[in-house]
Amino acid sequence: MSDRKFKIFLCHIHEESVIAGSFKKELEKLYLGAIDIFVSSDEEGISGGERWLQVIEDRLKQSELVFVLVSLESIKRPWINFEAGGAWFLQKKVIPLCILGMTPIALPEPLHSLQSRNLQDKDELIKILYDISKSAGLRIPEVSIDELYNAIFASVADIPSVKESTSQTPEQPIAEE
Repeated sequence: MSDRKFKIFLCHIHEESVIAGSFKKELEKLYLGAIDIFVSSDEEGISGGERWLQVIEDRLKQSELVFVLVSLESIKRPWINFEAGGAWFLQKKVIPLCILGMTPIALPEPLHSLQSRNLQDKDELIKILYDISKSAGLRIPEVSIDELYNAIFASVADIPSVKESTSQTPEQPIAEE
């Protein structure tokens, strides 16, 4: 068996680092160390003194799959689109993951043109595991989807914009500013 890990890059805004960190922790645990998820905001992401933009570029190049956490707040931020666009131009598989009130139908272009997943939907969470497993050539792990969902979103209340985001559910794509 190879020691090589399947590399995933997770784009997110700083305010949603709690979800990104929980997502990473739970998935790496589920896949028994066969995957490596890069999250820039965690303690393993970018060490002190490193050139952070270079680290992000290197990790995007090394990734085999890129997830983009897309919320009503993050979609307004240039870095989300910058990282997603960089991954797309590197011909990586990019999967938008809707969170905190964002829905797949509300994604603006060009993210709307990509097959997205709604991380807030337990049926979609199963599809995310399928996406990872298929891309990495791994078996889908046996898991309680309810427990996985609860573990990922356990600390959502700690995110400042959650109350505002969850009260809004757009029905149409968000217009670009």
